[in-house]
Amino acid sequence: MITEKLIFVVFIISLILQTETVSAQAGWQNLTPGQINRTEIQYVNSTTAFSIASGIYKTTDNGSSWILLNAPDENNYDKLYFVNGSTGYVTVLSEANRGKILKTTNGGINWNYMPTGTNYSFGAINFINANTGYIGGNRFDQLFNGVIMKTTDGGISWNEQGPVYNYFVTCFSFPDALTGYASAGSKMFKTTDGGINWSVIPLSDLFVFDEVYFTSADTGFITGYFPNGNGNQLWKTVNGGLNWTETPGVEYIPLRRITFLNSMTGFVLATNGILFKTTNSGENWNIINLNTSLTSTSISFANMSYGTIVGYGGLIIKTTNQGNNWTQSPILTVADLYKIYFPSDQTGYAAGKYGEFLKTTNSGNNWFSVPNSITTNFVNLVFINDNTGFTGEYSGVYKTTNGGMNWIMHSTGTGSKITGLHFYDNPVNGILIDEEGRVLKTTNTGDSWIEYSTVPVFISVKSVSFAEENIIYASDDAIINAELFKSTNRGLNWFSVSHYNNFFYWGCIIDFINGNTGFAMGEDEDFNTLVLKTTDGGTSWSSYLMGTFISLTNINFINDYSGFITGTGGRIYKTSNSGTNWYSQTSGTNNILNSTFFKNSLTGYAAGNYGTILKTTTGGDLFTGLNNVNENIPDAFTLEQNYPNPFNPETKINYELPQNAEVDLTVFDINGREVIKLVNNEFRNAGKYSVSFNARNARQGSDLSSGVYFYKLKAGSFSQTRRMILLK
Repeated sequence: MITEKLIFVVFIISLILQTETVSAQAGWQNLTPGQINRTEIQYVNSTTAFSIASGIYKTTDNGSSWILLNAPDENNYDKLYFVNGSTGYVTVLSEANRGKILKTTNGGINWNYMPTGTNYSFGAINFINANTGYIGGNRFDQLFNGVIMKTTDGGISWNEQGPVYNYFVTCFSFPDALTGYASAGSKMFKTTDGGINWSVIPLSDLFVFDEVYFTSADTGFITGYFPNGNGNQLWKTVNGGLNWTETPGVEYIPLRRITFLNSMTGFVLATNGILFKTTNSGENWNIINLNTSLTSTSISFANMSYGTIVGYGGLIIKTTNQGNNWTQSPILTVADLYKIYFPSDQTGYAAGKYGEFLKTTNSGNNWFSVPNSITTNFVNLVFINDNTGFTGEYSGVYKTTNGGMNWIMHSTGTGSKITGLHFYDNPVNGILIDEEGRVLKTTNTGDSWIEYSTVPVFISVKSVSFAEENIIYASDDAIINAELFKSTNRGLNWFSVSHYNNFFYWGCIIDFINGNTGFAMGEDEDFNTLVLKTTDGGTSWSSYLMGTFISLTNINFINDYSGFITGTGGRIYKTSNSGTNWYSQTSGTNNILNSTFFKNSLTGYAAGNYGTILKTTTGGDLFTGLNNVNENIPDAFTLEQNYPNPFNPETKINYELPQNAEVDLTVFDINGREVIKLVNNEFRNAGKYSVSFNARNARQGSDLSSGVYFYKLKAGSFSQTRRMILLK
């Protein structure tokens, strides 16, 4: 069932719907997770914690490393609450899943949606035990109409509790099973009967109350702030909220979180690098300067000694002595990275804004900064071996022969931005094309450059693709009627081959697999993002709609079948059938991704803004096999009969793998001609898989006609073919 097994859902962007549904682990791992903005952290034992950033993360080594968990609704999480190391809940912000929360019972391996039967928006969450808990928020269709709901069966069913008036519930604190407190706008509410009834606690209406924390049924704390932002305050009560006293010394400091280790020792976290600590139940507070300019958002302790603070810009600060001293984990860089390149399996480079240059010598597992004196942006990056490489922007081409430790600038004499840079198999020969269309070549490994032709663009060169030994394509950045140019003699002569059938309003980004087959990516005049494909060198194009108002940054094909597109919001799209259809992948980041580089069909890297570097060893896909071996691994290879059969227009094909294998799943017509590859020689872990096949637009944009079709599964040495019938 989807609610039990669904972790990976492939969203089809093209006209063909093809999805795979499996229990999974992340296909992309963030190698520089310090750059993500964390908003929540909660420890569940002495070493294990969960965190919310642009996804849900888990650490089992006190934050030394983090694993992105594959949960639906990526980038749309608000609060989390884990009852123990296995059972946890997360509130969801997405409009599509409003009124639901996520639940895991196996430490984040699998997640299920738990509907509340409403369309309310929830932000507060607190569980008394694995079954009994509360969520709070507001009725989405009634602005500022607060709501509290309770479950006693682990989120299977929910009941709305007593009224909380016109206020959005933001936080809960339950010191025991019956007594609870909720902050909601300028009001605070209390229950003494397990949430059946809620009464208003008298507090100043001048403040908006945010965080609430009670160490016992009577003693508690609450933070608040003026709606105009001019001041914050911390209050304490020792009689269950009947009376409150203000805490001096915290005015005008934005307060974020409250947590206590016991009834006496507690902390109040401010967002501006300040932490308050008390050892006498809030009678006095000591100020601890965390020495950071980054915004802190959440604090949690693994035990009495070990705690962690997280925040924006990759902030992670740790203590090992009950919060007396704090040490910030190093952040490699927050600079935008524009290019990533691996000349060998072990050695790789990432370069970007203001001369930022990073290097790895162990396949990306660790990165270090290579200092240099370059202050311009690295927008191109090419290495011909582990040590010799080239980059450049406006002033010329920079060359290094010692892995980026030193760079020598070789002037191009143009002063124009370099759009394309390429070295051939004989690395003494190279070509660059600048923004104004000038083509320069080198015959001495980049030590000097000679201009020898010009691309006849109307405005400027937007993108360049070196397709084959002698074939180069360049796209014009013209507004309206953008043009594609081609050279068949290494840039000596150029001719126009296409206006992209007038699809694009602006210039586009291109990538060619070979001299004839290539792709163009851009927007039309209605801001629809399109990916075009040509198989005749740009004479004709087929179009695929990716969406509207989607900003894409790069397209990169690694072989004839597999290609990747990156964009804003951490978007990664993949095709496994030469661009016939595209599906989104879980990147685990909200940051803009600018570049990808693949060593083979499985191992690849992506680089983006704020120092983001991602790695995959599975072609970016998500697979089964994470701690589910005994109950989820099939006994034998199986290709099941499609269902329904006959079908129109969609059917589902299930297959099972008893062991890891390279998988190919192909549909053929009755004459044995290939219709479409549903899975194209891709690695799959042992497990059960389901693929949806839609006959609409299935053959190069055309609908299939009624008749008999065959689908064939190849997995390692296993091969099986079955018949299906399309009946319109």
